[in-house]
Amino acid sequence: MRRLFLIYFLFFGIFADASGNGNQQINLIISVDWEGFSLEDANLEAFRKFREDYPEVKIVHFLNAAYFLQKGADAPSIQKKINSVIRPGDELGLHIHAFETLLEAAGVKYREDYNFWGREKSKPINNVRGHDVPLSIYSESEIRKIVRTSLNILEENGFKNLKSFRAGGWAASPEVLNALVKEGLTIDSSAVPPEIVKNVTGEETPLYSKIVNKLWQQTTVQSDTAYEIKTETGTIVEVPNNFGLADYITGEEVFEKFKVLFDNLDFNSNRPVNIHYGFHEETAAQFIGRVRYAIDKIKEHVQAYRVDINPKSLRELKLTSGSALSCERLF
Repeated sequence: MRRLFLIYFLFFGIFADASGNGNQQINLIISVDWEGFSLEDANLEAFRKFREDYPEVKIVHFLNAAYFLQKGADAPSIQKKINSVIRPGDELGLHIHAFETLLEAAGVKYREDYNFWGREKSKPINNVRGHDVPLSIYSESEIRKIVRTSLNILEENGFKNLKSFRAGGWAASPEVLNALVKEGLTIDSSAVPPEIVKNVTGEETPLYSKIVNKLWQQTTVQSDTAYEIKTETGTIVEVPNNFGLADYITGEEVFEKFKVLFDNLDFNSNRPVNIHYGFHEETAAQFIGRVRYAIDKIKEHVQAYRVDINPKSLRELKLTSGSALSCERLF
């Protein structure tokens, strides 16, 4: 009898500790990179269906102004397509790949002496170069022009009050962050676990070896809190994309990594935990199923512990720690 009581106490004591008193917060952040080169019906339809099936999920849309600079671009049609997947409660942010068209609009001379894949030259997409060229090869003053031009183009087309940012290839170097602060952006979400990128690109690609692994070497799945980065210019809030993007990591892998994170939580710390996963608009039809799987499995897993999953935008997150930027110039 005594032994049974001890087992009962241990089991339900552990359960009570895990369920806590309702203070444990697990925030779900889903972000989308809009690459700037394609708005295909299949991808938008997959995106719209996701919104219908997960109406509670908020989306952080990192928008790219390059859509409006394509040859023969129909601005009203582009606006309509983008707006078809934006819902109340979503957040609009900025995403930049250094397309030649965008640089021309900003009055910046296009360069392609370096790219993510170590090619001799940039590989054009829809006959436009620069998608694979990191923004971080440009000077801070040039980056400011590119950021300002992007914001102006998006605002002219109805997408206003953008305060968050993700760099193409996660290449948010100190110069990029300085430029963001000077242009009034307050949140960056370019930090990503290098291991996630390496598993897809390999160790030898510049994207991994020269960019992600240098800038975000300390970022892991456990880097689940929003923190401040101190730049030469001021401070910016960093929200790590700690579970990466669906093109690089499957829903099954996300769930397995989440279980490890969850099993090691201190439920009495009252520390908010952020699960930040995402996908690309341009490949939504192919990969959004991974996001569905991850969300479904995570929700199912935490039900037993009476822990709620709280959909959040970046602006709604609370800071939990401070940090100083320690990386050097990349190029």
